[in-house]
Amino acid sequence: MSNKETKTDLPKETFCIERYDGKKPARIPDALYDFKNVKFEIRNIRYFRLLITISQNVTLQESNPELFKYSDYAIKRKDLIKYLGLTTTKRNYNLIKELEEEIKTCMPYFKIVKQGPKGVSFMNIYWFEYFGYNAETDYIMYKLTESAKPFITSLQRYNKVTPTIANLLNNEVQAWLYPWLKSAANLKTMMEVSVDELKAQLVKATDKTYDETQYPNAVTRFFNKVLGIRKKPKGRTFVKIDVTYVEMEIINNNQVSSKSINYINELTDITVAVWAKRKCRKYVGLAFDVKMKENYVEQPSEINIISIPSPANKTKKHAEIDCVKRNHAKVKEEAEYMATLFDKMAFDIKPEDILRDMPPSEKDELNFDQMKQKWIAYVNAYGSNVPGEINTVGKFAKRMGYKYDESKGTYYK
Repeated sequence: MSNKETKTDLPKETFCIERYDGKKPARIPDALYDFKNVKFEIRNIRYFRLLITISQNVTLQESNPELFKYSDYAIKRKDLIKYLGLTTTKRNYNLIKELEEEIKTCMPYFKIVKQGPKGVSFMNIYWFEYFGYNAETDYIMYKLTESAKPFITSLQRYNKVTPTIANLLNNEVQAWLYPWLKSAANLKTMMEVSVDELKAQLVKATDKTYDETQYPNAVTRFFNKVLGIRKKPKGRTFVKIDVTYVEMEIINNNQVSSKSINYINELTDITVAVWAKRKCRKYVGLAFDVKMKENYVEQPSEINIISIPSPANKTKKHAEIDCVKRNHAKVKEEAEYMATLFDKMAFDIKPEDILRDMPPSEKDELNFDQMKQKWIAYVNAYGSNVPGEINTVGKFAKRMGYKYDESKGTYYK
């Protein structure tokens, strides 16, 4: 390590983030979901992953756990790239530079609601006093503001989010929903919220798509396009006093699933069922029944590119496939397996053959990790021509005739 890269070059009282840790959870405070006092806006998914990074790595004083030990932090670009769910390529280093420039011009902040004599106003609490790359130390340096610290981490009421799961979430709606929904996982009753409160948090002020003055079905559009839910055909209902609870269906299709609860159910450690509260023919609220998955195994977020030789021409590389990297040994094993597979089989292999040839014990019931292995084999067999309707594990399993058991977290036929 050169002198340029040593920690001795960092300013005193600076905490150096040594390495990427995908499994250590960040503590996201419940205070961010205090609807009456805070509007937790996520500008983009990179800002959410950045919040997970800084929350995970704050250090607290031993004598007073409510106080931060450090305000100044340093992290290598290559480690921040991993926290943001990217690979260490030249293009992604440029993305980090763009993020630095974006933060300089549009610093992330928490929006605090203030009730005044003239109505509601907002006060912005910015995350950083400074954030940027220091060429002298070769670190990205940042300093947290005192006002933002209570919203960055907490030891009292918080929800655990690991960088691995944060990198599985792919848009702002999923990122906002996941920590909030997870807080309800240990409740014995459903977590309820009014439609208006949820819309106020998730719909940006500039988005007029869900304006009730222009669209009579604005609430339905919000359910479909933001949450990815709709009234379940022949679904169950029950009544409490003057409110009817209507069972909702989690939509699973390409048009809305990228902004829906479906993606959270499919890839994270929780499963969510949704009920809509209807009063006088109008949807007034939602109730979420959240449960933790049993035997859930987090899939590491690092991505590795595996090039597989074509059997027709060993010197010509097969189309590159993005595969989840559990560890170096596992990736090497998968690459060798796939190379052998292409050596033994014709190039026009039908991916269905991979599942057809599985032992009966595997075919009957598969956990998520096993199904993901079959999906990877399927993708590799298809190469660059993977149909869009099977571009996730859940869609692949459904295409192959499997059903998902939420209570056990397994796929079965």
